[in-house]
Amino acid sequence: MTTKITITPLKPDRRGQPYAVSLQGQTIIPKSHVPSHDACRYLTERGFSGAVEVWSDGEAKPRLLIADLQKAAKFTVSEDQNRGPRVVRYQPMSIEARQRLRASQRPAVEETRAAG
Repeated sequence: MTTKITITPLKPDRRGQPYAVSLQGQTIIPKSHVPSHDACRYLTERGFSGAVEVWSDGEAKPRLLIADLQKAAKFTVSEDQNRGPRVVRYQPMSIEARQRLRASQRPAVEETRAAG
């Protein structure tokens, strides 16, 4: 069975071009810089298997065809300042690393004291 997902570009950020991913009109991933692989992990966790077609709104044909979503779920795309994009084995972020990332993304809160 082939599953069809749609990716929608969001406002670019400091990491590049993020996308939202939807399945049957419902957003399943609100923001991803690696939407096809993240979607494959999402679908695998929910028991999907088989092929995936990655579509963009308004396109006449899919952007990408993935023959085996369960195999693709094991990989992601990595890029850094020293090397260009490359496909690498996916390693989930530890809870501690995820907490540090979330904390670093929170806006700074200024406390002001009322003049007395």
